[in-house]
Amino acid sequence: MAVEQRYDYIDTLKGGAMIFVVLYHSCFLNTFYTSSVTFVPLFFMVSGFLFKPDVSWKDLLLRNMRMLLLPYLVYNVLHVIFCNSLHAIGVNMSLKSFEYIFYTTHADRIPNVTTWYLLVLFFVTLLFKSIWSLSATFKPVVRYSFILVILLLSGYVGYRLALANIFLPYLFDIVAIALLFFGLGYLFSLCITKAPSQYDRWGYLLI
Repeated sequence: MAVEQRYDYIDTLKGGAMIFVVLYHSCFLNTFYTSSVTFVPLFFMVSGFLFKPDVSWKDLLLRNMRMLLLPYLVYNVLHVIFCNSLHAIGVNMSLKSFEYIFYTTHADRIPNVTTWYLLVLFFVTLLFKSIWSLSATFKPVVRYSFILVILLLSGYVGYRLALANIFLPYLFDIVAIALLFFGLGYLFSLCITKAPSQYDRWGYLLI
């Protein structure tokens, strides 16, 4: 069995981002808004950097369901059950919260709000895989340029939706923005790991 290559600088980035996100969510440091808007996109970029779009649809779906969708469902169902069990001591969460697990337009309505990332990443990986598959017959430069245009359009649409306070089902307004960072992370990985020569690496980086 082949051992997957690890990148120390990626582990360092993830560790640093985790620290800042924890600090952002702490009760005494949550005024540091930049921790949220800077380091959460970084997680999507790292996920894109490590993504393998050539994996089969079956393997991708099974992996995403096991590592993203299943934890999302389990954590939220347990969260609702636990909170309702504490109703007698004043901690109450309506059973309607179960509905928000399976259908929501706002991340803060998800019972365990921190799990929104799992749901968004589930859809982002499927969308990027679709874009990658759609451009499979293109020449490399055309393909990566096409992908970049789609990513920029997606980010712009997500940005405009945020400005207009328009919220889409299953957090697709957030998915649109997250897809941009995820895709940029993957394109950057081409510069580091997939380009056959130093010249090609600069070419990919320019794109």
